[in-house]
Amino acid sequence: MNRPYIICHMVTSIDGKVTGEFLSSPASAEACEIYYEINRNLKSNGFICGRVTMESSFIGGYYPDLTKFKPVKPDPVRMDFMLDKEYMSGFYAVAFDTNGKLGWKSNKIIDPDGDPGYDGAQIIEVLSENVDERYLGYLEEMEIPYIFAGKDKIDVELALFKLKNIVGIDTLLLEGGSIINGAFQRANAIDEISLIVAPVVADKDDKPLFMDSAVQDFELVGTETKDGVLVLNYLKNGERAFNNNVVIKWEYALTLDEAIASKKSNSKGLYYISRVFGNKETTLYLGIATKNNTIRHRLKGHKSWWLKEYRGTIKVRIGKVIYPHTNIDEVIDHAESAILYEQGKLFFENTSKTKSYTYDTVYNFKNIGDIFELKPFIDMAEQE
Repeated sequence: MNRPYIICHMVTSIDGKVTGEFLSSPASAEACEIYYEINRNLKSNGFICGRVTMESSFIGGYYPDLTKFKPVKPDPVRMDFMLDKEYMSGFYAVAFDTNGKLGWKSNKIIDPDGDPGYDGAQIIEVLSENVDERYLGYLEEMEIPYIFAGKDKIDVELALFKLKNIVGIDTLLLEGGSIINGAFQRANAIDEISLIVAPVVADKDDKPLFMDSAVQDFELVGTETKDGVLVLNYLKNGERAFNNNVVIKWEYALTLDEAIASKKSNSKGLYYISRVFGNKETTLYLGIATKNNTIRHRLKGHKSWWLKEYRGTIKVRIGKVIYPHTNIDEVIDHAESAILYEQGKLFFENTSKTKSYTYDTVYNFKNIGDIFELKPFIDMAEQE
């Protein structure tokens, strides 16, 4: 895929609205907390917002006096502006700002609460060529990278191509609002949808999830109820279908005792153990349960043996293979081997399968949900 993987992550009302007074209602408070929690857990290289959302969330009305900045003249065409690689943070706030209307006081997001899902994200402006040349001078003086994607309006496909191939971004969260969500949906550029449904009906004038949307099929791959709030996860129809593609849905982290008690552990699949000690979470172990075994049985064994040696809180993420629907034991075994081969240095307690991948069938793995330090994609064909 020659563009970043896009996850549209939003809070909605029961009737599918995403902006409006309903977000400030007491009934939406828990939904918003869950939204931010999931935002921190969804592994990505940053987030995308439109001009209005960026303005309301991070700027508060500031705009520079452009008369103080030297215009940047096109010679002979509009050229993108990037910082040297050593100054690029790897975590980005991508602003789709067609005509250059956002005023920034820093080249990084300064979140008042220090939220790790936003704070410190390096700003990248996506612009049309119809922008004041003095605004470009302002961005360059602020050391804010920018790319051009279209003459009068932003071409979503071109913007994503550049974000992938110039900046090196693999995964981004699309976090609204309605207009930019709709533009991405019409461009067939949304691969996954993560919805947190607040138990409230919005006003008739509030904005929908996708403005000016087009008909498109998605497949429901995850449902969960958390504190009276519905959490839904969809994949674009056909995302699973290419040859030897495996999709693993990782549940949100539970404590060890919660995981053992959970109905979801009474099955075969994968599990991912980490430890929280102080303010730091560390990956420990990746395990599987196949054939007549269960994740619950494996976790009980770990609890009585080596996990008791660790101080702090033990966390468990349960992984279920949601595609394909056949040869599940074989696929689970492959998945463990592939993850350990790719990321074995993370897993302190794993001592095997970290140096070779020797299977006849070569799979592509997609990890979705609460993946913490797992790679979103592992293509074992690249290792041949």
